[in-house]
Amino acid sequence: MPFDVDLDVVGVSGADEDLDVLLQAIDEAFYVPQRGGNSSSLAASVAFLDQLTVGHPKRTVFERLGWLDPAIVRDPAGFLACAEQIVRDLEPKTWRILRPAWPAAYPDLNIPRCFHVMPFGPAWANEARDSARAACKEAGFRYRRGDEAEEGRIIHAIWEDLCQAQALLVDLTGGNLNVMIELGMAHAIGRPVISVQRTGSPDLRPRHIEKLRVHAYASGEELRTLLREKLALYRSTGRPQRPAG
Repeated sequence: MPFDVDLDVVGVSGADEDLDVLLQAIDEAFYVPQRGGNSSSLAASVAFLDQLTVGHPKRTVFERLGWLDPAIVRDPAGFLACAEQIVRDLEPKTWRILRPAWPAAYPDLNIPRCFHVMPFGPAWANEARDSARAACKEAGFRYRRGDEAEEGRIIHAIWEDLCQAQALLVDLTGGNLNVMIELGMAHAIGRPVISVQRTGSPDLRPRHIEKLRVHAYASGEELRTLLREKLALYRSTGRPQRPAG
C-alpha cells in the first residue's frame, strides 16, 4: 500500500473479537481526527495573501479594511471571510481557498523551488535526479526530491514540498502509485506540473489523466534541457501559476 508508514494498522487474529475491533476502527476513521497537532498556518496564509496583492489595484482598500492585518489571525472565521473577498479579486481567477489536513505551506517568491516526483528504485532514477538537479541550478531553482526531505514524517514532508514548490517535475515512467497520489495532490493545490516519461516505456496512466500532456525524454541530457526551458518560463513570471502541461 502506498505511503503505508502514515497509516494506523488494525490487527486481527481470526477470533470472534475481530468484529468489535473492526467496528471500533471504522468509528475512529469517521469520527476521530486522523492527524493531530495544534499548529496553525493562518499567519503564513495572511503573509502569502500580502505577497500576492502587492501592486493590486485594490491593495489600498484591502489594507484600509484590515484584511491583510497580521492581527486578523486571532479571528479565524473573520480571516476566512476576508480571504474569500480577496481571492475573488485575484488574477488569474483560478485561485481557491482549501482546508487541508495539514497546515498550509506556500512558495517563497524569492526562492523558487522545483520538487521532483518520481520512483526512487529503478536503475535510471539517479541519472534523472542528477539531470533535474543540474537543470534547476542552471535555471535558478532550488531542487528537492522526496527522499531528500528534512521532515521525519514522510507524508507531511511531501505535502510541504509540494506546497512550497513553484513547479513540479512529475515522472510517470512505470505508473508508480505513489507518484500518481502526489500528482493528484499537486493538481488539488494548483501547482504547475511538468509531466515526463522515459521514451519507450509503456504508458500506464489511468484513464482519468489520459489527456495530461506528457513530455518524452530519452536521456538525462534531454530531461535536463526540457526542464531548464520549462523552469525559465516559470521563473520569468515571478510567481506560481496555474497548472500547466
